[in-house]
Amino acid sequence: PVSNQPLILVVDDDESVRLLIEQGLKMTGFRVVSVESGKEALDLFSGLRPDAVLLDVLMPDLDGFSTCASIRRLPEGRFVPIMMVTGFNDLSSIKRAFKVGATDFFTKPINVALLEKRLHYLLRNSAIFMELLKNQESLRSSEQRLALATEAGGVGVWDWDVQHDVLMWDESMFRLYHIQHEGFNGAYADWKSRVHPQDLQRFDA
Repeated sequence: PVSNQPLILVVDDDESVRLLIEQGLKMTGFRVVSVESGKEALDLFSGLRPDAVLLDVLMPDLDGFSTCASIRRLPEGRFVPIMMVTGFNDLSSIKRAFKVGATDFFTKPINVALLEKRLHYLLRNSAIFMELLKNQESLRSSEQRLALATEAGGVGVWDWDVQHDVLMWDESMFRLYHIQHEGFNGAYADWKSRVHPQDLQRFDA
């Protein structure tokens, strides 16, 4: 079914390159929407929800790097695979592409057969990678909620590794007991040394 074919958004100001990519990918089972500018890509992106983006680096007005960064700031664009396409195979461009959020990098002249293979690989593996990223974000969100809950409740969380005698505190514990990080080595003996002498018997018990 057409709905199961991956939708690729092609962004390139060179009409001949757009046509080559569009025709080549359609012949190999992709759906393709092509535009000639980064602004057009951003205007269409949220409504289009492409499965991947092929993004030229050198474009007037809004270049590929800026377009890629802008897509990543969109809620719908945080996890979509973005392949940057350029005629310059230099290390600085590649580093910059990944820094702004690109998933992969492809150099011109366009070899459609190779591009098709790379896209299939990218889509297959990005689905797994992006799921891991979403799980990490969910975990971070849960940790933040727990931190807020412990702070609001006036409690702290600690963990004692008995085998290695390492006491681990969260920030709330340090605030509750007015202990600075400096000078506290995390060992049980160090914590015990701070207990009032009259409480030591109960503490040991």
